[in-house]
Amino acid sequence: MLDFKIRNETKNTQSPDDVMRLLYKKYYQIKKRGFTEAGFQTECEKVAGTSLAEVFNYAATVTPINYPEYFSYAGLAYAPTNICNTGNKI
Repeated sequence: MLDFKIRNETKNTQSPDDVMRLLYKKYYQIKKRGFTEAGFQTECEKVAGTSLAEVFNYAATVTPINYPEYFSYAGLAYAPTNICNTGNKI
């Protein structure tokens, strides 16, 4: 979802790869340290050029994910199925 959102917001000119390059340069090479969760979100949002609070909220909570929205960014359709064999024992 993070990948889909960044690519969608940047018209496919940026991706999480760009975030990782930025993190490597800024935190490892320049600051000589790792980054925090907040720092990761901030750098992702800089690359995307918009808030990614919704995506990070999905990762940190049990909020139901809006799959149709995120899949549509990649031209995919979301067709959920309910395959549940609760009566069968394995």
